[in-house]
Amino acid sequence: MEWAGARGPRCSVPDCTKSGFAVVTCKSCQKPVCVPHQVPDEHDCRNEELPKKRTGRAKALLGGDSCVIA
Repeated sequence: MEWAGARGPRCSVPDCTKSGFAVVTCKSCQKPVCVPHQVPDEHDCRNEELPKKRTGRAKALLGGDSCVIA
């Protein structure tokens, strides 16, 4: 998945229009997520069967135990 004329992955949140932001990968569900959509309300992979942990910067940004952001 790529933006037209851009390099790198596209955010996996449906209808994401935040194309000016960096995209990171959730280590739990392996989906690409833009920085503004890292919050659990926007990107919720708590229903995935993979382990749910967060460390360091991701914990400070997101709080809780649903995703691990690379």
